[in-house]
Amino acid sequence: MARRPAAAAQLDFGLIVTDPEAARIEAARKTRKCLSCGHGFASEGPGNRICKPCKGLEVFHSAPDSFALHTASTASRAPF
Repeated sequence: MARRPAAAAQLDFGLIVTDPEAARIEAARKTRKCLSCGHGFASEGPGNRICKPCKGLEVFHSAPDSFALHTASTASRAPF
């Protein structure tokens, strides 16, 4: 019988994973559709939804000089 490395974790379905964190990262990697251009790209995980070419566009690196908060007047709201 082959010996497992001391740092290995035995999973319920019989696989031996020596680095559980690396296994999670690898499982999260898959081809996803870019939310900007719609093309498929190799995503690093669920939080990676914009492809590198689109991330390089100016629109992703620019922001307005100021922000305005628009609120509705309290007089125009219907009472609850």
